[in-house]
Amino acid sequence: MLDHLGQEDLRLRLASSLARYAAPVDPAWIDDNGHMSVEAYSVLLRQVLGSALEEWGYGASYRKATGHGTFVVQTHSTYHRELKLGQVVLVTTRILGLDDKRVHVMSEFWNGEEGYRAAIMEYLTLNVSRSPAPRASPIEADARRKLHRFALEQAGVPVPADWRSGIRFKPSADVI
Repeated sequence: MLDHLGQEDLRLRLASSLARYAAPVDPAWIDDNGHMSVEAYSVLLRQVLGSALEEWGYGASYRKATGHGTFVVQTHSTYHRELKLGQVVLVTTRILGLDDKRVHVMSEFWNGEEGYRAAIMEYLTLNVSRSPAPRASPIEADARRKLHRFALEQAGVPVPADWRSGIRFKPSADVI
C-alpha cells in the first residue's frame, strides 16, 4: 500500500514547505457507499489547487496582473483508503516539476487523525495567455522564479516510495 509510512510520512510533510489544507469531511461529499466521493475529491482539489497556486504566486493575483491563467491539461488519481463523514481530510500539495509553460503538481489526501494516505491526485497545468485568444505561453519570469524556488524547497520531501507518476513530464534541465 502507498500509505506504509503512515503517520511518520505525514509528519514529515507537515513539517515541510508543502502547501496544506485541512477540514472535516462534509456530509455533501459522501456518496452512496458511505465514503468521500470521487466528485468530492475533485471539488476539494480545485479549492486546494487554487490556494496552493496563490501561495506560490501563480493564482488569481497572477491572472489579474498578467492576463494569463492556468489550464489543467492532464490529471491522474489513485485512491487507496476511504475517508468517511466527520474524519479530517488533510491535503498536502507540492510542485513536482516545471518548465517554461507547464507546472506538474501532486496533492496527497490524508486522514488527518489516523495518518493514512487516502488518495493521490496529480495534475499538469499549462500557462495560457487569455488575450487576444487563449494560447499556451511562457510563465512570466517573476512567477516562474517563485515556482522554481518553491519546487526546490519541496524537493527535499520524498515522494511515496512506491508511487509512480501517471503523467509523463520531463521538466527542462535549466529549471529543476
